[in-house]
Amino acid sequence: SFVENSFEKLDMMLDICEKHGIKVVIDPHRYPGTGHKWTMLSNDPFWSDYNYHDIVFNVWERIAKQCAHRGEVVAGYAILNEPAVPYNKTDNSPSDLNKLYKRAIQTIRKHDKKHTIILSSPRLGTFGQDDRDYVDGLEYLKTQDDDNLVYEIHMYKPKSFTHQGVWDESEFIKYPGEIDGEYWDIEQVKKHLKPAKDFAEKYGVKMYVGEFSCPRWTGESGNKWLADVISVYEDFGFSWAYHAYRENTLWDAEASNFVVEDTARKKTTPRKELLIKAFTLNE
Repeated sequence: SFVENSFEKLDMMLDICEKHGIKVVIDPHRYPGTGHKWTMLSNDPFWSDYNYHDIVFNVWERIAKQCAHRGEVVAGYAILNEPAVPYNKTDNSPSDLNKLYKRAIQTIRKHDKKHTIILSSPRLGTFGQDDRDYVDGLEYLKTQDDDNLVYEIHMYKPKSFTHQGVWDESEFIKYPGEIDGEYWDIEQVKKHLKPAKDFAEKYGVKMYVGEFSCPRWTGESGNKWLADVISVYEDFGFSWAYHAYRENTLWDAEASNFVVEDTARKKTTPRKELLIKAFTLNE
């Protein structure tokens, strides 16, 4: 059963965003069969039971029916957020992400033939611990028979830098610098993201970085990392969206770029100015 006021809220938000010229990617983010608050895991029951997939198709049938008449305010439909496929995946089983995407596309296209559908690249791993990231996951994805698709990756590399202090206290890690046994700078960022560029060029598709960030208190190091990754996205022709606007003080560009405890939003910060300047590249 659906929570009807959620769909009323969706219409309300689309109306507001359309009024202000903001385009929206619709992303349900979580489904039954997943255990984590913010992401999917490779050992989620979702990957072993088709009943959970049927919920996904039902949700998207409802969204597609409701939003098919909308114009450019709907930038795209993101079917899954951060899928994490188990290494022991098998074709034609609940662990077959490509099969799920194919059926989801068919479900949406019954009602909406004009809006873009976004296919998120998976992490891969076992027992919920995922050691291959979203760029690696592009090797697993099959291209689908639809001419209005965008492929999505997230960028949180190197993870020891982008997630320092997120789960546990840790010593401050600087960027650029030696991180996890490799020297990370803009050249290493390019090296990491190049397979995504190659994928886009090989199949003639568009690439979208749906999330990227590092803790806002990482100061000059964090802002340098953001500037470098955005520069690479622009160079490679990727679309991108910063994570996240007022969602959590971890990433809040309006709060202090240097002090963990200072969560008050300010008129301006170096990170906020950096992002505003980057957004103007695509006006």
